[in-house]
Amino acid sequence: MNGAAEARPTGEETRAPTGAARHPAPAERSFRDLLVHLDGSPRDAPVIALADMLGVMGNAHVAGLLTNEIPLVGLGGGAISDGIPDVWIREEHELDRIERQARAAIEAMQASADLRRVDGSRRELLSVAIPLARVADLFVMAMPYGDSAFLPEMFETILFDAGVPVLAVPPSPPAPRALETIVVGWRDTRESAHAVAAALPLLQRARRVYLTIVADTAGEDLNGAPATDMARHLDRHGVSVEIRHLPKQARPADALMEEGANVGAGLLVVGGYSRSRLRERLLGGVTLDLLQKCRIPLLMAH
Repeated sequence: MNGAAEARPTGEETRAPTGAARHPAPAERSFRDLLVHLDGSPRDAPVIALADMLGVMGNAHVAGLLTNEIPLVGLGGGAISDGIPDVWIREEHELDRIERQARAAIEAMQASADLRRVDGSRRELLSVAIPLARVADLFVMAMPYGDSAFLPEMFETILFDAGVPVLAVPPSPPAPRALETIVVGWRDTRESAHAVAAALPLLQRARRVYLTIVADTAGEDLNGAPATDMARHLDRHGVSVEIRHLPKQARPADALMEEGANVGAGLLVVGGYSRSRLRERLLGGVTLDLLQKCRIPLLMAH
């Protein structure tokens, strides 16, 4: 593939305006604190691998948060006369085994890292995660939709209640050069602007960044501001971007994922939930489509 135009001939591409020569060299942004969610499942391995890559890249500290949801079980109103039930003892032994496994993976990381284990109800786990996330630059977790009922709630809690950008990692382990090519799904919204700002440490280090706009209506003129203004803003931060205009599609998320595949992107950056969560669940939307189907890491901010 020789360029984005060949990869997607139906789209239009525009080179971002340059102006770096007229400005001092931009300061390079870095993540310094990463909070990484683990749950003892096979989902943990690619999450740890990508967090380690980011930690080494930016000399960041990786804080692992191992959550174990303890279901609230009714005791039927009877008194416990024989001490702690055997089932609880077996559960505790299993949680200890999961912690040892997670701690070994954390200690094997190249980046500076530590691990905190939290056992409790779903509400208790979320109440612990929120303040920890607020003092992190980025929250890293597995893609929330799959076989876990807890992960979607964790994702939305961090995004909305903690107000922290989330990097959702798919099951496939990241390639060593995965973050060299990045697609930014751009719209003139608060959420998109927050996502771009959150991703700056990665955008500044990427070799290729595609600022991609999917038309809302057939025949829509996408040339000019505000995409050009965002490209100019990124240029002043040392990020050279290529603006890509894609025609309207029934499902914009599919257009963004196809664009990512065409250019070999290892990361997709988008604003999350530009409309209400309830509306997304009832009617579908870009956020929900991406969280359910995206096969590359997905950085979202609200």
